[in-house]
Amino acid sequence: MARKRKLSVEKTKIGMVSVNEAMSIVIRNKEIEGLSSETIRNYKKFFKHFVDYMAVNDKSNVCELTTGDAKEFVYYLIEKGIQNNTINSYITSAKGAFKVLDEEDICVHIFKKSKYLKVDEKAIIVLTIEEVQAILKSMDLNKYTEFRDYVLIHVLLDGFSRIGETLALRVHDIDLASQTITFNKTKSRKVRTVPISRKTTKLLKKLMQEVAEFNSEYVFLSWNGKPLERSGREVSTKMKEYAERANVNKRVYPHIFRHSASAHFIKETGNIRVLQKILGHSDITVTQRYSHILDSTVHDLHDKYSLVNYMESSNRRKTKTDNNK
Repeated sequence: MARKRKLSVEKTKIGMVSVNEAMSIVIRNKEIEGLSSETIRNYKKFFKHFVDYMAVNDKSNVCELTTGDAKEFVYYLIEKGIQNNTINSYITSAKGAFKVLDEEDICVHIFKKSKYLKVDEKAIIVLTIEEVQAILKSMDLNKYTEFRDYVLIHVLLDGFSRIGETLALRVHDIDLASQTITFNKTKSRKVRTVPISRKTTKLLKKLMQEVAEFNSEYVFLSWNGKPLERSGREVSTKMKEYAERANVNKRVYPHIFRHSASAHFIKETGNIRVLQKILGHSDITVTQRYSHILDSTVHDLHDKYSLVNYMESSNRRKTKTDNNK
């Protein structure tokens, strides 16, 4: 019996759906799923470029698109000079968007087999202890906003936290008695509780006393009592200002404090598994981005505890003692 040959023609779905209609369907579904506002923004960014791609190529019906269009879209982004890691984020959004459209029986999932572009791994830039201290010393603690940012930096360092989950902290997330912070609005959507130092605990207590008059459930507030939860860019601008004052010639932004705390932890302990738990990474390969720091730590520890080095230093001490006799 002859084998049936696979049809080379792609499966299509009949209909007429504009890219703007497709975007509305996807965004609605993702909002129903309860995705974060940041994730929703990423979908909108993808669709902004996809709308442009459709217009440039005189295409109007999403239902008529093929995997060839998926490849052409990626090439379109490359020609625009967009960095590979950013393109990869658009591919991720494209996969999620067209999965929804496929499940809604609107069009074929043309991005299903799309491959991600190769990205050169870069060493993570961190601040030294001296640079962190210089930034903190540059802040005027008599000004409410700068004292608030002073506390914020301590939480970012002590809690190994992201700016979004930190600004989303509510008063009931801070346990002053047990010296812990519970981050509820995390990137992984998993609740994470971390211990904090006595100093950070005292600073948080003082800040909460300062903002008590606003009767807000949030910890980090603007000068007029409004939550800073959606003000990450505003905070980033202030961080740059503090760095300039401190003569720190690095790109200082909120996430660099999480990187710096992680680098210091790895350097002092060499324990990447514990760091993974603190950071809330489900995949240890993400934590291993700090491996270049771990490598230097291993080298230092090897030099310190190498049996050969110990014997050599022991022989030198013995020779020196014999010579002094």
